Amino acid sequence: MRLSRRVVVGPLFVLVAGACNEQQRATYATYADADRDKAAERGWIPGYVPRSATDIAEVHDLDLNTQRLRFRAPSADLRSMAAALRPVQASELRDHDDRVPELKGPWPDELDALGQKTGRDSTELGLFFATDEKAAQCVAVEWKKNIAYAWSCNLRRSAPHDE
Repeated sequence: MRLSRRVVVGPLFVLVAGACNEQQRATYATYADADRDKAAERGWIPGYVPRSATDIAEVHDLDLNTQRLRFRAPSADLRSMAAALRPVQASELRDHDDRVPELKGPWPDELDALGQKTGRDSTELGLFFATDEKAAQCVAVEWKKNIAYAWSCNLRRSAPHDE
């Protein structure tokens, strides 16, 4: 019995396409766990993340070079991290890019529509911009919950009257 080419090639294509999924997810209980997995070395845990971080969850898309990240850390360490980043206003951030992969678990809805005001002031939700030679990220810190969220983003270009 001879199988048609369509019967053999179809399932093979599905297997190959599934294996090429460029979105990868990882969770780590501690920064040390992420370090053992070489996540920072591979660029998936940015240098600004405190070594005391826990409950780390990240997803990245290799094709689009985009990422989302969430972690907890002690308040003092989040404040030290934030002091090394550039504070920004919500109006400086571009609206959510649909190409940034979704991260399972808690993620404030307001971070997906930052074109205007977040509804919370900077004492509740701090917004920051981080950049290095590899990527630019927006970082939000929920101060009362000691949780940080980060995602691939860019700042809006200044209007001519703002310069």
